[in-house]
Amino acid sequence: MRFWTFKMKIFYRKMARHRREKNMVFDFDYIHEAHAITYSPLKDYGGWGIRYGKKGKAYNVSGNKGVMLSLKDGKDILIGSQNDKDLWTVINERLL
Repeated sequence: MRFWTFKMKIFYRKMARHRREKNMVFDFDYIHEAHAITYSPLKDYGGWGIRYGKKGKAYNVSGNKGVMLSLKDGKDILIGSQNDKDLWTVINERLL
């Protein structure tokens, strides 16, 4: 999985061997706030990958750090990243 930001959106590309590449977009207009967090992939989401758990949806590949996005519709989305502070900084700069 790869994430990048451009203008007012966060882009995500899922790369899978058995499927076509799929792009998703998180528009900054729909993000209420973001927090850099440490989490438990197994406990909170049942593992790695694109997962659903008690705390919402997660996009993670490895590790236990990421950025929790709280959306304006009340949903939470976790983006796993070992560079969580850098990702959080970029997202918060765009939210201001």
